[in-house]
Amino acid sequence: MPRPPRLALLLLFVLCLPGQAFAHERWVRHALLSDFDRTLFETANPTNLWSLAAVAILGLLLIAQSVRLRKEFTAKREGSSRLSDWGATILGTFAGFGLLVPALDGQFIAPDLVVDSSAAGVALIWGGGLVGVLFLLGLWVRPAAGLLIGLYCLAIVALPFELFDGESVPPVAILNYLDVVGIALFVGMIGRGALSLDRIFFLRPRASATRWSNAVGLLRISLGLTLALLGVQKFLMPELPMGVVQNYQDQIYEPIARITGMSPEIYVFAASVIELTVGLLLLIGVFTRLWTLVVAGLFLTTAMIFRSELIGHLPLFGLAIVLLIEGGGGLRLDDEIRRHMGGAGKGMPNATVASLLLIVTMFGAMPGCAPDSVEASLPQWKGTEHAFSIAGEEGRCRFEIIRQVEPVSLNQFFTLQTRVFDADSGEPLGGGSFQLDARMPDHEHGMASQPLTIGPTENLWRTNGCKLHMYGRWVFQVDWKAEGVEDRASFEFQFTAPERGGSQ
Repeated sequence: MPRPPRLALLLLFVLCLPGQAFAHERWVRHALLSDFDRTLFETANPTNLWSLAAVAILGLLLIAQSVRLRKEFTAKREGSSRLSDWGATILGTFAGFGLLVPALDGQFIAPDLVVDSSAAGVALIWGGGLVGVLFLLGLWVRPAAGLLIGLYCLAIVALPFELFDGESVPPVAILNYLDVVGIALFVGMIGRGALSLDRIFFLRPRASATRWSNAVGLLRISLGLTLALLGVQKFLMPELPMGVVQNYQDQIYEPIARITGMSPEIYVFAASVIELTVGLLLLIGVFTRLWTLVVAGLFLTTAMIFRSELIGHLPLFGLAIVLLIEGGGGLRLDDEIRRHMGGAGKGMPNATVASLLLIVTMFGAMPGCAPDSVEASLPQWKGTEHAFSIAGEEGRCRFEIIRQVEPVSLNQFFTLQTRVFDADSGEPLGGGSFQLDARMPDHEHGMASQPLTIGPTENLWRTNGCKLHMYGRWVFQVDWKAEGVEDRASFEFQFTAPERGGSQ
């Protein structure tokens, strides 16, 4: 047995950094709290171009490494082993639960596919529930698998689903579950393994080695396509994962941001690239067990955070168990390359060093991962002062910032009040318009909430809905305009955790 390549072991850590974004975003109902910088997702820039190039090069290097190592696998299978048989049983049982439980709640496959009262919707509910029962019992699973594929096609054509978060369900939302088709193909070719009624009543023989290998290959391909599609969807529709990040930042974003310093935009982009990369690597079938272990761990993490995902991810856990037992199965690109090379592998280069350099270059090109250059020194607000005075940049105004009685705490809403005075006379300046906002320039993002300023009431502007979701350096900016006169000012707030000497 060859040792796992050092490159693959190192990649485990890199891939797990933004891994909690692997959740199915549409399973968690959320709203986008504030807009974000879409430049990374809408324009060609060094970050996304380098990332796409890195995915392609990394894939080629790993294929070369896999072909070189595959020469050491010479054993041939004669059929399914007992462990493989139990893997098929676990997959069929988990898939049965994953179909039956949503059907009882009026859903087809997943929480975002809530069916309507049309004939097609009724067919999906009853058909999905029937397939779930047959999979659980292990009875007539081959025709049940064919029925599941037919229901999946019906869902794409008819789209008999209720609105989700006020929007119609697009076909791409159903294509996110291509792994269901792979499971159906696998069960249809192999059966449900041990302890199935089919095995007891109909004495189904175990599948041949070739049939088993091809079934596992189709299962792997379906998972790879699903992950690749989810990765592309994150890039094309970043508002979906960004809404999850904004609503659950303390659970899925903030721990990673503290380690890497990446902005929410980079976090979502990194999740998109990683999901696409892992999907493509599974699709071509290199180091399948490694990537399956990564995927299983990430889905388990999200299931622990979003408990509602546990049932929905059961089929994926069953799929992962089969791939961990079997590996990549058949229909693999490295096998085809090796076959055309006549089994030679000595000339293949060791890709470890080159890949490490590639990863360093790719992540070093990402903006927001490293702190920007520090701006010119700004007035410092300690956060404990009841009132803080600052002069306007144009020299026309003086702003007095008044803090709410409560201290500023992580992920807690707070209110700031502001009075505006004439810089020369010191008289209050009423009327006009006023705005207050805050950003983290070192991470290229603002607050996760959208503050709202009301007033003035007795020359007092009240800004509600401020919330700081990260410790670190925040820069507040205030702007005032009235009848062609305007001024602005900025000040820093070093937001420090209490256990590190913070002022709260």
